[in-house]
Amino acid sequence: MLGDPSKENWALDSAASTYANVMIDACRTAGFEPRVNARCNSFEVVRALVRSGCSISITPKLRAHDCDGGLVLKATRPRMVRQLSIAYRRGETRNPSIAAFIAQLHAAVRVFPAD
Repeated sequence: MLGDPSKENWALDSAASTYANVMIDACRTAGFEPRVNARCNSFEVVRALVRSGCSISITPKLRAHDCDGGLVLKATRPRMVRQLSIAYRRGETRNPSIAAFIAQLHAAVRVFPAD
């Protein structure tokens, strides 16, 4: 059960510094400075800290699909959104790897539509 997030320890994925900055800014907007007890180099380590009860965190919806038991996922309020973009050279969709990546990205968007 999540208590007051301002009194919880937070684990952040520091490998994605933009992600960590967005989380810290969201906490500050909510009126508190997050008490960060772990800056990790992967979401898997963040999840392990959350699962063990040492920390709380926020995970992108695209990463939440593979969360197994032991974790409680709740939507943030207010809702946090981001925009994903992909850039590639004209004609590169002839490359099978790029075409497969674009297809997977489109499939993920269909699985996780905007709320």
